[in-house]
Amino acid sequence: MFKKTLRIFNIFLIFVFFSLYAHATDSYGFKTVDLSDNEIEMVWNNTKIEKININSLSDCTSSIVSFDVSENEYILLGLKDNIIIIADKNGCVLNSLKFVTDGTYYVKWEDRNFLLMLVRSSLIIELTPEGQLVDIIQTDDNDVDNSKLWRAVKQKEISVNDSNYVLRNKFGPFNIISSSYSQLIRIDSVGNESIIYDVNTQQLIKTSLSLIFVVAFFICAIYYVFRPTKNNQSGRDSGTRQQNTGQNTGDGSMSRSEQS
Repeated sequence: MFKKTLRIFNIFLIFVFFSLYAHATDSYGFKTVDLSDNEIEMVWNNTKIEKININSLSDCTSSIVSFDVSENEYILLGLKDNIIIIADKNGCVLNSLKFVTDGTYYVKWEDRNFLLMLVRSSLIIELTPEGQLVDIIQTDDNDVDNSKLWRAVKQKEISVNDSNYVLRNKFGPFNIISSSYSQLIRIDSVGNESIIYDVNTQQLIKTSLSLIFVVAFFICAIYYVFRPTKNNQSGRDSGTRQQNTGQNTGDGSMSRSEQS
């Protein structure tokens, strides 16, 4: 009886182990949970990844939210308006894609393919450079190491071969309120800089207009709160008239008394 119970218990432990393994596998270094075929299809349909026509980086006006550089120095740009651009080290556009998301995202090379990493939904979509689907996985939000990996994806500077790729802004005092970057610079081994992507002027204008709008809104709000209302003004005017009437009545009584 004891041996039979022990055998059942061992089978149960094996079943639990394989269940946990099936629901906590590793992909791209992340601990993941399983997605059904229907869930994968739903994610793919909702993301709506499609190819768009961008012939040159000079056609773009959005700032950079994420980037990566491959060992062959192919550049992967994630722009603020949910556009992904693949370019060579000289800035020549090789492909461009657009997708739908309502939160922060990152991009990262994965061998010859790349990853579209959606932070809010904890989803990672692997795509070919042409935008074809390879895989979709969901990371385990309860895993501590996953949180570290998500933070590590956000990069401002990448060194490849003898080149250093750096994101930066030239907004002056507005740099402290910017959450994205307007320029991508490549610095070679001797320190020469070349600008690969530059929307600094467009972003500076947008930032300035946004700041002016915010300041104007607060000024209007303060004026609305502290401005005198019509009722208060009418009350003050009525009080003044009553006071003047009382003074006039008093003056008239005094004049009649003096005449008597």
